[in-house]
Amino acid sequence: IDVLVTAHHLNDQLETFLINATRGTGISGLLGIPQTQNVIRPLANSSKKEILNYAALHNIPWREDASNQTDVYLRNKIRHQVVTPLEELKPQALENFKDTLSHLAEAEEFMSHQLDQLKTKIFIEQQDAFAIEVQELKKQHPLNFCLHHWFAPFGFEAKEVQKLLHASSGKQLVSSSHRLIRDREHLLLTPVSEEKFVELTVDLEKPNQKLPLDLEWNIVEAPIQQQWEAQEAFLNKDLLKNPLTLRKYKKGDYFCPTGMKGNKLLSKFFKDEKYSLIEKEKQWLFCSQDQIVWVVGRRCDRRFIATAQTQNKLLMRTKK
Repeated sequence: IDVLVTAHHLNDQLETFLINATRGTGISGLLGIPQTQNVIRPLANSSKKEILNYAALHNIPWREDASNQTDVYLRNKIRHQVVTPLEELKPQALENFKDTLSHLAEAEEFMSHQLDQLKTKIFIEQQDAFAIEVQELKKQHPLNFCLHHWFAPFGFEAKEVQKLLHASSGKQLVSSSHRLIRDREHLLLTPVSEEKFVELTVDLEKPNQKLPLDLEWNIVEAPIQQQWEAQEAFLNKDLLKNPLTLRKYKKGDYFCPTGMKGNKLLSKFFKDEKYSLIEKEKQWLFCSQDQIVWVVGRRCDRRFIATAQTQNKLLMRTKK
């Protein structure tokens, strides 16, 4: 079906308006029956009375649903006990309501445009996420209205987002599609990941192995450079013991970073390097027997790096 045509009319619109008004809806909920793709409602601006008069005048038969006569449902109660008396009291009520809907639609369009323009300045796009500065968000007024417009499409209630503005780093909200994370002075908005990965074995004998990141390696004879690119790791292949794995961070992880003495907790490394919470979750670790060899794309463990005396030099490289 390319297009679905429905018989919703102006009375239906008023009933929906009143039902939503009793539920504490916002402006969009007061616009009556919502517009949907591939659905048209050619009678939406005609009253039930006008439609019945037209049908009678042109001898067009129609079918009435028997359930419309009962007051079992809320919509029927509003139809019989509110809308009908209102039309008797104010014959122009439906025509005036049509104007009200038009005014509300214009107001909604204007406010949505302004809020969307403001959103482009506040929601800073990053890799797989939006970063929103908390203090900048708090400046918006009326705050609850802005939060509803910006975050409701992602499944978050404005009052819950307000709480997150005052929460400590690490707190988060989760909807069916997104996560909203308090990360120091920002909120991070990111899609919910379906990734269930725990650990992946790396076989150095299979350079074309399919991996969840763009990683390549080969044995090299070239002399060791004094400076390495962060995307490269020059390793002593003889020191690498199976199983070789790619995995993510787990509590208690530590390594011996190049350029410093001693070891360092990976959590402290993340903090010093100013990782966001999402960056921590996405960081890959290349490990030998669960010992971190390379924080991929960032820093090697000096215990595994190749030296001038190394016989089997392994060059690993990743593309960011």
